[in-house]
Amino acid sequence: MSQQPTLIATTLARITVLLIAAAALALSACTGPAGAEPSASPAPVASATAIESPTPSPTPASAPTYKPASEDGPAENVPVPELPGAATEETEEGAKAFAAYWYELLGYAYESGDTQEVRSVTSSRCSRCEKALKVIDDWHTNGRWLVGGELETTGFGDEISADSDGVYQIPVQVTYGRLSYYSQGELHTSTPASSGSIDLFMAVFRDGAWSVADVGVIEAAD
Repeated sequence: MSQQPTLIATTLARITVLLIAAAALALSACTGPAGAEPSASPAPVASATAIESPTPSPTPASAPTYKPASEDGPAENVPVPELPGAATEETEEGAKAFAAYWYELLGYAYESGDTQEVRSVTSSRCSRCEKALKVIDDWHTNGRWLVGGELETTGFGDEISADSDGVYQIPVQVTYGRLSYYSQGELHTSTPASSGSIDLFMAVFRDGAWSVADVGVIEAAD
């Protein structure tokens, strides 16, 4: 019997073994030992950074709406007069500026019922001041309110001087608007507007600020 078929089969078997071994070596070169990391480092993956949304700025609260006093009811959110810069200096102009500011505060008190602002710069020894402020306090309680009573300084005397105690005496011309007194929604009484009075405004400058010592009358209102 010829040995050629056996030789061919043996040869094919050896070739198959060699091909399998070669494939295994190639695979081993690519992957490395079991469990080992690949030799080629992969491209780094960029980490995602969270982008914070900007915090929205709070919406500024709108200023309360000013409502003037009327026959329908008391005033609401009355603006408080601001102290002018000139009224912070111990000069003749500073004394005039403070006097005008004080009458603005008094007018504010008539409309708003808030007497604390004017009291903060007024001596309790000013009897005329206390009388006016008591009326304001009384007429802004128990369903009562005031309408009008605007005050305006329209002029100052030429002679402004300080006495030995440092009290400045300032003649001030003041006009008064009509002032109506309401109680429980009904008009109680009213005082007419006047063309003005001439007050003797007395103020002192202490610790960098003006305050009222007293307010007298040189010429009464019409």
